Amino acid sequence: MRITASPLVLAPVRDEIPMSRAFSPVTTSLGAICLLVSCGGGGGGGGSGTATPQALNIVEEPIVTTSDNPTAPLVANLSVKTEEPSRVTLSVEEPGQTWTLDSGSGFSLEHQVPLLGLKPGKRHRINITLEGNNGAPDVTRTVLYDAPGLPDGFPPIQVLTADADQSEPGLVLLSAQGTDTGSGLGNRDYVVMLDKLGEVVWYYHDPNFFPSLAFPSENTTLFLSDGIVTREVDLLGNVLTSWAADRHFPVSAPGAVRVDLDSFHHEFRELRDDPDADLLTLSSEVRAYPDYPIDEVDTNLTRDRGFVVGDIIAEITRDGRVVRQRSILDILDPYRVIYESLVGFWNGVYSLTTHDWSHGNSVMIDPSDNAYVMSLRNQSAVIKVDRETGELVWILGDHRRWGPQHQPYLLTPMGADFEWQFYQHATSVLADGSIVMFDNGNYRGAIPPMAPPPEEEWTSRIVAYKVDRQAMTVEEAWDFEDTTDPFFCATLGDVEYQPATGNLMICNGAMLNAFGTRSACLFEVDPATGDKVLEVLIEAPQGEDSWTVYRARTFSLVPWVTP
Repeated sequence: MRITASPLVLAPVRDEIPMSRAFSPVTTSLGAICLLVSCGGGGGGGGSGTATPQALNIVEEPIVTTSDNPTAPLVANLSVKTEEPSRVTLSVEEPGQTWTLDSGSGFSLEHQVPLLGLKPGKRHRINITLEGNNGAPDVTRTVLYDAPGLPDGFPPIQVLTADADQSEPGLVLLSAQGTDTGSGLGNRDYVVMLDKLGEVVWYYHDPNFFPSLAFPSENTTLFLSDGIVTREVDLLGNVLTSWAADRHFPVSAPGAVRVDLDSFHHEFRELRDDPDADLLTLSSEVRAYPDYPIDEVDTNLTRDRGFVVGDIIAEITRDGRVVRQRSILDILDPYRVIYESLVGFWNGVYSLTTHDWSHGNSVMIDPSDNAYVMSLRNQSAVIKVDRETGELVWILGDHRRWGPQHQPYLLTPMGADFEWQFYQHATSVLADGSIVMFDNGNYRGAIPPMAPPPEEEWTSRIVAYKVDRQAMTVEEAWDFEDTTDPFFCATLGDVEYQPATGNLMICNGAMLNAFGTRSACLFEVDPATGDKVLEVLIEAPQGEDSWTVYRARTFSLVPWVTP
């Protein structure tokens, strides 16, 4: 294993981060902060009629305090005041790494500079340079700051491999959920950022909020969602906007924008430069169907009425207006039942005995034809739907159990080695038009009434397909399977193609471990060689509780990492 530490060069803090309201005064113990004073040039003296610029005077010496926002405790604040206008630049040193930061604040008498990227439990040497605007020599100061350690109940992150030189630039964003095993630690949901050495550099935790989803926006903020309420949060921990999907039942979310939807689930992303909508998400609905199957294998066994939950593709504005929605129950046959189509995933939300018929888990817009590409896990299908008309374009998936009305939309497989995906997650469209996904591989090859192979033979893979819309054909563009250490992830699962390196970021979000509980493993791999350049395991010692991760994203739009 080779671990390298590449210096991170900090970009200017983006204007979008509202520094003026990021921090309020904080009293910090002297045990955490030590001020070391050095002066990089003094003023003085006159000479032969040439005036020497007056030295920059510091009114309040620089001090670094921990943020008073408890949801993002690794953020710190540098404050300093000068008598004359000054500009601040600084560098941060901690064992193994050094980076520089331009505050981006220009010349001012007072500076409040947020510090991000600090390592928990480590001492940081913060070198501050104050530049005057009158040509006076720069003044330097150095502050030592001990970042707070990680709290009890934090995800048990183990770094197995880390080679920052070969990794995609940026940070790794993930949302981790841990079970509460009676320890009294309460909420175990954390949103975490790791550098490419696998070290924690930022996290968000609110004891009263359980975000299972974490997606980066296009503007250095994050969308965090618990399935009903979605927050937009900046990197200082401030909630900028929140939305509540409360059509089904009112929720307690003071100040939230109310949206006429039942839920926000599995997806929440920005629509850039769209004239009508700002955000794309998945929602849900429940409908009652007569004579509904109660058995996945023998669909002739029915009950008088079945409550079927289907997905809705929804586009909304930031002020909560739903401008477009497409119901999958109107597009596909709600009576097509395969393995897991009858599970009760939504029972708690709807207070009914429901059937999780489709279980959409990703959606995005293919810019080549302005159509949705959506993954439906419990149909083992990826579908394309015209965005404007709502009409079905094609179905990518095993052909069995589709009725006659859907036969024209089934893509014909090409190639001798072609394999369908099963119970897939995280479908996305790459720049070359291919469609990549995490192929979980449940029931590998089996559609009822065919019996599945033994579970120990199920394996997961990453696969990319090329679809010819005119010919209505599909072929495998490539796939990745770890032949030396095969993996299987029965639920969750994520893959993100890394455009700068060509690597794959793969997240096995809920693996059954040797202790009988769940663990998560994410790794960045070079698909050409199979070499893992980053591998991180989130697993409790002795498996005393379970940890899962929904998705892992590479996040480059952060103010202290150059993309």
